[in-house]
Amino acid sequence: MNSDAGESSQFNEFHGKNPVTLLKLVDVVSARGLKHVWFEIKRVLSGKVQLPNTNLVPAQQERINQHAAMLRTAQDKVESSCIALEAPTSQYNIERAVEEGNKRECLRQAQKIKAEIAVLQARLQYVEDAYSSAQR
Repeated sequence: MNSDAGESSQFNEFHGKNPVTLLKLVDVVSARGLKHVWFEIKRVLSGKVQLPNTNLVPAQQERINQHAAMLRTAQDKVESSCIALEAPTSQYNIERAVEEGNKRECLRQAQKIKAEIAVLQARLQYVEDAYSSAQR
């Protein structure tokens, strides 16, 4: 069996454009927060990789070790990125909530003004009608 083909398939599956998976990740981040998502990723990645008991040549073993080191480095970078994104995400959520509150207040004020305009139009019509009647 060609392990490179399997790795390539897994790579493409992981990195491929899959909007369903992306939407699910967005839903998870929205529902549980970035910190929770990071801890779940870290929990999954932190397990020790069990290498098969084979007769690897030293070059292959070194390649595997380098790959494992790269994965650990990537894991550290992901952790740093998640931590760095947590504060702006929280701030964004606060700003979005304030914006939604402002939007509701603006809509309430607009409805109030619209009602006042309707009352003023009715009064104006009454005055115009009274003036017309007085002119006859």
